[in-house]
Amino acid sequence: GGAGEEGTVSNAGFLDSRPYATDERSRKAFLTSLTAFYERMKLAPLKIPVLQNKELDIFVLYNEVVSKGGFEAVVREKRWRSISDTLNLPRTCTNATFLLRSHYSKILYHYECCQRRDEAITADEAAARVAVICPAKDDKQALQHQHQQQHHHHQQQQ
Repeated sequence: GGAGEEGTVSNAGFLDSRPYATDERSRKAFLTSLTAFYERMKLAPLKIPVLQNKELDIFVLYNEVVSKGGFEAVVREKRWRSISDTLNLPRTCTNATFLLRSHYSKILYHYECCQRRDEAITADEAAARVAVICPAKDDKQALQHQHQQQHHHHQQQQ
């Protein structure tokens, strides 16, 4: 008799290297913590975005981004494509990287800041940082000027 493969998952390839992805206890703890964060910060209730007709896996998204050094690093090093592959988003979803970045910045970046740096920044401060990290107007230009790594200008726009 051959050794039967136990618990094969359709996308086992990536899940093998990411044991957290199938760990329901960590997933539950993450969602509990995130929901509590939203309540503590008096934010609008957490809404899970839908991509390609299924709920975005914000647990995997958050873990992937943090494991790559956090939102700022992922934006700087343009690592969204590999994250979108990890989440099994089809390549046909051409704006997947833009959507992931935008969802992460709206839903998870504030949480990441408070988790990692133990600093309780407000939602407005988090949004202001996002605007510095990836200004909306840079999206088109970023493609043309990938080699010009400019330092961020921290203008106070209040």
